[in-house]
Amino acid sequence: MVNVGSAQEEEDIDALASHQAQLVVTVDPSKGFSTNQVIEKFQSLIKNENLEGGHLTYVLMDSPLRAALSGGAPIEVEIKGPDLARLKYLSNEIERKFSEDPHLFGIKSTFALASKETRVVVDKDRAAAFQLSVSDIARTALIAIRGMVATTFKEGGKETDIRVRLRQMDRENSDSIRSLSLRSPQGTTVPLDAVAKVMPGMGASEIRHLDQQRTVVVSAEISGVSTDKAIQGVKKILTQYRSSRDYTIELGGESQRIAESFSSLKYTFILAILLIYMIMAGEFESLMQPLIIMTTVPFSVIGVAFTLFVTNTPLSSVVVLGVVILAGIVVNNGIVLIDHINVLREEGMDLREAILTGSTNRLRPILITSLTTILGVLPMVLGLGKGDELAQPLAIVTFGGIFVSTLLTLLAIPLLYLEIAQWQKKKGVS
Repeated sequence: MVNVGSAQEEEDIDALASHQAQLVVTVDPSKGFSTNQVIEKFQSLIKNENLEGGHLTYVLMDSPLRAALSGGAPIEVEIKGPDLARLKYLSNEIERKFSEDPHLFGIKSTFALASKETRVVVDKDRAAAFQLSVSDIARTALIAIRGMVATTFKEGGKETDIRVRLRQMDRENSDSIRSLSLRSPQGTTVPLDAVAKVMPGMGASEIRHLDQQRTVVVSAEISGVSTDKAIQGVKKILTQYRSSRDYTIELGGESQRIAESFSSLKYTFILAILLIYMIMAGEFESLMQPLIIMTTVPFSVIGVAFTLFVTNTPLSSVVVLGVVILAGIVVNNGIVLIDHINVLREEGMDLREAILTGSTNRLRPILITSLTTILGVLPMVLGLGKGDELAQPLAIVTFGGIFVSTLLTLLAIPLLYLEIAQWQKKKGVS
């Protein structure tokens, strides 16, 4: 699909300008090529082509869902400062440094290209002599150059705006604009040239502000390396420019989202652990048995770390969220096992016999429950479906956490239960 420019009624911030075009290519995963490989191949094909001043930017969108929820490129550098010329210089330098890194592609800047403009500089003293305000002069110049919708023409149920302005040849001629007539409150006619200077120039078509400061964002996609390693390389590049006075250069993108996720989700994780413990303490009417069950949480973290290492999955906000969700899942097996052991002990069975019998009776239900969950997320772990890239880290966390915690739970929890029960009996603690 090819788009050239944007429709006039579009109001999207990222709408294409008249000098921009967009080529959308859908990659067929059944052919065995990833999106990164296709981009690398395309780059090699057009490397020696003459683009006649054109510039190509590659935007990686593995799936529509990921494009909608990812929130931006993995690498985003925010450059803030007062002077546009200095911001442009810094953004160009950082873009040049990024282009030298073979693992970064799709490098682009939000600094808009300068566009032609006609400047009307009002002489306030001379305008005041004719009792003309700046707004009157600006309105006249704007109507002449850009035009004004005077009325609408209706035909066949459709309305067409009628815009009144100078002819194109006159709009492009500064002398024609200078000779525009202004009607003063005194009733006299004053030429525009008498109260203002008209000159052609180049001006910024867009100025972005962030935290009340002028900001330029340089973004890049990552290929062939993990996000952590790419961010380390970017940080080395940015150290050369952090000494710029009155200008701040901050790294955003995926690294910022990970830091924010850790900052907020660590409290969420602690709160989740406390709530789980309180609920189990109330149900079991014991403070020690919930602690035994809670050992499944660090067991699951071991599984998460192992699967992330084996699958070479980088740490992200989705992974951190998966660990929080996993804390409420892995305790289920421990609850089922210890509850059954307690029931057997209440029926008069010996401690060791109750543990052996309870572990044997609950082995099959625990394995079936865990196996159904593991097999349920396995297609997403393998990335067999379209659009699984966003949910794949969450599936990997669930797969590894439940698999390892189930195996360790069947071994560790009965032993911990036995040791604590014997200690309580010896100390006379209930």
